[in-house]
Amino acid sequence: MKKNVGTEKSVRSFIALLMACILLQGSADQVWAAATQSSAPGGITMTSSQSDTAVLTCPRAVSSRTVSVLDKTEKISGKDSFAEGIITGKYTGTKRTRVTDTFTKGKTKKTRKTIVTRVKKYTFSLSSQAIQREVFALFEAPVKRAWDALGFIFELDLRHMGCELKYDSQNRKIVFTPGAGVDDLCFMMGYFISQMAGNAATSKEFKQIYAQEKGKYKGKNPFFARQNSSTFFAAAARDYAFCPSTLVESCPLAYEYIFDAIMKITDRQIAIWQKKYKTLVIAAQP
Repeated sequence: MKKNVGTEKSVRSFIALLMACILLQGSADQVWAAATQSSAPGGITMTSSQSDTAVLTCPRAVSSRTVSVLDKTEKISGKDSFAEGIITGKYTGTKRTRVTDTFTKGKTKKTRKTIVTRVKKYTFSLSSQAIQREVFALFEAPVKRAWDALGFIFELDLRHMGCELKYDSQNRKIVFTPGAGVDDLCFMMGYFISQMAGNAATSKEFKQIYAQEKGKYKGKNPFFARQNSSTFFAAAARDYAFCPSTLVESCPLAYEYIFDAIMKITDRQIAIWQKKYKTLVIAAQP
């Protein structure tokens, strides 16, 4: 078979011409890249897409930097609940949303971070229905009957959002802050039960139970609960309401004593306390 010499020469000429064009194009690209790198400080070119995302192209290693791509502030309003719904907090305020893209050294891959800051101004209120459901429903009926008959109240302290509680026998109220939970309120109800049952927490019988079972107590904050017979009674009352099986297992005598104390809050006992509070009110008048 004869070779087609003319055709072979034409193919070689075409290939040589094509290689020359590629080399010329590569040189042009290098010149354009060099011009682009010198057009911005630090060799960084930033372009923006149609979205809120900024894209950074890093042709050489640079230090990490963060670019904010969204910074939006808007007004907000609504309500939050605290202490298992006992406290309702209606609020107004602002919400600031910031979205940033972080670019690490020598890479174009970005890491998105969203920061949301809310500033709220609250107006708090108590829900009597929630108190009935979450607190009094956990104890036998004499507790609620005595509470209502003597005019005791729950009072919200708005000086801070932490957890603080106070049993104020003289002014007939339990004071608590928004950070308190239902279990904390049940703890304070222990002081009320003790008072209504004739200061049951400091009786000789319960002090003996305290000495016998304080080391066995497994409830919340045992160090505080074991401080004295009054705190131990209040802690036992809380567990009597929240986790009775645990209290029965660890401190059965305390469990029985709490039940007996509640059963001692009879109509006669309530009448005795009504007379005492009436005397206190008369004595306080000028």
